[in-house]
Amino acid sequence: MENIEKLLEFFRIVTNLNNVFRYSEYPDLKNTQNTASHSWRLTLMTFTVAKELKLDIDVEKAIKIAIVHDIAESITGDIDHSKIYTNQISEDEKNRNEKNAIIQIKKNLSKELADEIEGLWLDYEYKRNEEAKFVSALDKIEALLYILEKSGKDINLPDMTATYADKAVTNYPKLKPLLKSIKSNLRILFEKNDTIWKKEYDLV
Repeated sequence: MENIEKLLEFFRIVTNLNNVFRYSEYPDLKNTQNTASHSWRLTLMTFTVAKELKLDIDVEKAIKIAIVHDIAESITGDIDHSKIYTNQISEDEKNRNEKNAIIQIKKNLSKELADEIEGLWLDYEYKRNEEAKFVSALDKIEALLYILEKSGKDINLPDMTATYADKAVTNYPKLKPLLKSIKSNLRILFEKNDTIWKKEYDLV
């Protein structure tokens, strides 16, 4: 019974992802997407894109990575990438907070489950395998897709937005065609909002 009670507490903690909203630094997007819905769509993208592109990866492992990749945010909340980009918070500080959160989350799991979830999370954080590199690249693409779907008048930090997925996709180049399609639509959004689209944005 003790393990079951702990597992229920784990479910309670991670359900807080429903209350963690992304894009806090984007006026048009603030309080529109929570981490739980982002993780769900990323998981669906992981499954469908891997199948569609016939990728030679462990799809089940990739799906698990997608499910847990932002689990620490159930405790830390979301740190918008723009805060790191503008030096309001360091990458190291964000990583320390998330590692501490994973330690707390593990306390409510059996050793086997705790080790597996922590391992999947570490895979994602340190891009330790092809599955993690794939999910990391898709994660950035999902963010750009959401901006395309929901963004209104302003493009916040255009240099950051236009190149947000570049590094991750470079690490998993099989997703370059998908990113190029996203960027072609992003360029239309920029021009619609009188934001300059620089030639270097097209480079991946």
